[in-house]
Amino acid sequence: MHVLNIKNKNKTTELMLRIRTSKAFNQIRLLLILILVCLQVTVFAQQTGMPFITNYPPEVYKSTSQNWAIVQDKRGVMFFGNSNGILEFDGIEWRFIPMTTTVRSLTIDSSGLIFVGSKGDFGYLHPDSLGRYKYLSLKEKIPIEHRDFNDVWNIFVSGSSVFFQTFEKIFIYQNRKFKVLYPEKSFHLAFMVNNSLYVREAGKGLMILKNDSLQILEGGERFADEKNICNATLQEKRNPYRYTFSGYIDLFTKRELL
Repeated sequence: MHVLNIKNKNKTTELMLRIRTSKAFNQIRLLLILILVCLQVTVFAQQTGMPFITNYPPEVYKSTSQNWAIVQDKRGVMFFGNSNGILEFDGIEWRFIPMTTTVRSLTIDSSGLIFVGSKGDFGYLHPDSLGRYKYLSLKEKIPIEHRDFNDVWNIFVSGSSVFFQTFEKIFIYQNRKFKVLYPEKSFHLAFMVNNSLYVREAGKGLMILKNDSLQILEGGERFADEKNICNATLQEKRNPYRYTFSGYIDLFTKRELL
């Protein structure tokens, strides 16, 4: 009887040890799983909050540190308006497109044509027989009496029209012909919002282009002497629509702008 009881006790003890060992193993396994999950969440959070950024110093792209404009074509190739010319970057190789003056502005239309604005000139990029981009000037197409201007600070595309904006004048290029708009004093900065061109004219205020002529906006006089406008955005999620001209911080309703 005693031998049988000892054997039964040994079996019970062995079973309890197995159960405890199994529980401990399961707890350890669960703990490891939780640690792995936490690590994955942390890594994912770091990837989400910290995008991958590579800095390219001037020593890499071999030009000045002043870059004034940037566009990206449909292939993903980047173009930078630099003080020495145009930099083209495909993610691996840098190429230089020579210019005679500092490039101030770049834009691209729906067909992929890249327009270039520089000091006293503007034009576009066109590939040669080997597919390498070259700059072609449009200045020769401007009537000779309108060819004197300085920096082209902005270029906008709306439909078939291209707008080249300087402080002295605005060039409208359509159907291979130019129309030139002059201010009474000088233009400041211009914006394309909802396919409408807005420009601040010194001493007059905020103007809108309608029927190839500039008209003062209702209430636009408040910007006559305000030089701190730096951008304009359309907030479409609100009703009525409101346009915010940052820098001065002001709002116009859609009715006021149409």
